[in-house]
Amino acid sequence: MKFLNEDELKSMVMFNLTPLIDVVLLLIIFFMLTTTFIYQSGININPPQAKSSVPEVKRALVISVTESGRIFMENREVYLYDLEKELAVFIKTHPDLKTVIIKGDKEVKYGIVVKVMDVCNSLNLKDLIISTTPEQE
Repeated sequence: MKFLNEDELKSMVMFNLTPLIDVVLLLIIFFMLTTTFIYQSGININPPQAKSSVPEVKRALVISVTESGRIFMENREVYLYDLEKELAVFIKTHPDLKTVIIKGDKEVKYGIVVKVMDVCNSLNLKDLIISTTPEQE
């Protein structure tokens, strides 16, 4: 059995874990910052079903209309008579906004959704999407 002397012990390669831990933590931070999370609003909406449902676009303004006719813009309640003013302010702060997703409950009165669409059209928001869920077969 060969014993190592002091010079041989100093020349041995030592594995340092500190740089490895640094790299792992940087990777964790990178993935946490670059991951997109799907956010569902807390407004209880039961959208109608459609055979031609497609996934949502990435950046769009969401306007929800509940069964009772209450209107929410980005999870904040807005009255119909204030909707145009609120949308105009939102457009000024988000000039890249081109798409509006209208999430209406399947039991909501059709006229309220049409009024919301009319307000969007009056502010040149022409890309309107009616939110639906895939039809169950």
